[in-house]
Amino acid sequence: MCQQGAVRENEEASLILGERDLSGWMSALPGEMPLAEVTLPGTHNSASYVIRDGHYAAVVAASRCQSRPLQTQLRLGVRFLDFRTRPCGTLCHGRVSCGLTLRGALDICAAFLRKNPSEVLVARIKDETGKAARGVDDLVRDIVESADHPLYLQMRLPSIREVRGRIVVLCDWADGMLGVRWAGPSMRIQDEYWQSTGSKKWHVIRRHLEEAEPSPDFLQVHFTSATHLPRKVPISIARSVNPKLADYLRLGPCHRFLGVVCMDFPSAYLCELIVRKNAAWTLSASGMDPCRAVRAIREGCPKVCEWLDDLQCELKASATRADVALLVNNKEELEERVKWLSRVYLKLVVEHAYAELGESGLDDFAFAPPIAWEKADEAQRGGPSLAKPKSVSPPSSRRKGQLRNDGDGDCGVERGPAKRGLLARFGACLPGGGGSGATQRAGS
Repeated sequence: MCQQGAVRENEEASLILGERDLSGWMSALPGEMPLAEVTLPGTHNSASYVIRDGHYAAVVAASRCQSRPLQTQLRLGVRFLDFRTRPCGTLCHGRVSCGLTLRGALDICAAFLRKNPSEVLVARIKDETGKAARGVDDLVRDIVESADHPLYLQMRLPSIREVRGRIVVLCDWADGMLGVRWAGPSMRIQDEYWQSTGSKKWHVIRRHLEEAEPSPDFLQVHFTSATHLPRKVPISIARSVNPKLADYLRLGPCHRFLGVVCMDFPSAYLCELIVRKNAAWTLSASGMDPCRAVRAIREGCPKVCEWLDDLQCELKASATRADVALLVNNKEELEERVKWLSRVYLKLVVEHAYAELGESGLDDFAFAPPIAWEKADEAQRGGPSLAKPKSVSPPSSRRKGQLRNDGDGDCGVERGPAKRGLLARFGACLPGGGGSGATQRAGS
């Protein structure tokens, strides 16, 4: 028997300190741009972050693909959502029920779009029962007739301008004639989900990502998720795939079309890396922000964090001095101030890029135990300061060259062939090591 889940659409999603709010990132995209040519971060089984009570731990581990509430996923930049539903409206993953209904999930999406009318959501609605009955079709038609949700139901791929503030429906149920047909002539999908190891899945993902080419006629969806029960559950594959995907995105071309990248347990940083592949956003004021937070440094390496904060302060001070020189029409001083501003800006950009090598592609909450919807709702109402789980990953999963906390607040590095930590690089330039200010350090 299906149970109805409750949802409060006016709840504000909470972000952890250092996570970037990407609620409005699509505002930088030109309206004439085809939706199919936008690179979108997405989540697989988006409602599986909360599983109803009464299931064995092994069943929950095999079914859970997300760890962050739907509202938080949207604030982190996710724009593709994967909803699996039963004819009664309960969202699920196979036979395991989630604590949310399809109508409740769409309520959350509609509330988000009211606050962020520049955004576009793409929602796959799948009949998880796999039956040919019209139950899900009747369910969706009832939701459409209520007119409570801004749904785009045409069977063609739109431009951004046509669907700002709306939910583009991908129809994946029997006899469905509402929205773009899933796996139809307008879609290209990679969903090779049965993989024995994360490395094998990564080879599939990389091959398809490298073959991706923008086209207004095809929506391209790449699933990074996989499983191989009973030995490999979604989190097992994600622990292997997500760091590889993060490295691939960091080291690849700055602006490159990928399509929809649908993930299990993505971190906030991994979602941002995918958003950065859109040239229109990266070149905007938000994308070029040199003062963005670096969460891995802020949490584990206070000295390096202070160094970056000093550089950010010096950047603002240098910009102010350059403005003053321009106002007084002193050309010689203006030239000197602009040169110094350029040096500080370049130094800050380079150090941010280096510091981000310590960011993880796997969500920290992936290792936290799943909680019931009521508890998740209560935690979400508790405020913006969600605590990070104490245990994120075992030491054996840490890669060479990845930043770590040595226990005393300093940032250390497991030595790789040619990688050194920020502390080792800067030496005396760090606070307490001989330098007294960002003005001295910026030229180092």
